[in-house]
Amino acid sequence: MDEANDLNLYRIMKASMKDWFGEVDGLDPANLTTIWSKDHRQVVIKAPVGEAHKVINSISMHSSSFNPETSNHPLNLQILSHSHCLVNLSRNDRLGI
Repeated sequence: MDEANDLNLYRIMKASMKDWFGEVDGLDPANLTTIWSKDHRQVVIKAPVGEAHKVINSISMHSSSFNPETSNHPLNLQILSHSHCLVNLSRNDRLGI
């Protein structure tokens, strides 16, 4: 059961990353750890220290140009901790982030 869940999360994460920032140069989604809330409204991404800047740079670049009024994507990106390389993606049920 856990292996199936891990595989499913890997597929979701890979698709989500591609959806948000396209291909992140040199970043292998298999190197990311994800922790999802039960309702799938929030996920914490943990990246290796050497890979974290790629995730942070991509999120910073794409979230700064993200317009919730013209996008149907339901996630809001927020960097939780640069030192621990944690990134939070959470559903934003309200317009206007």
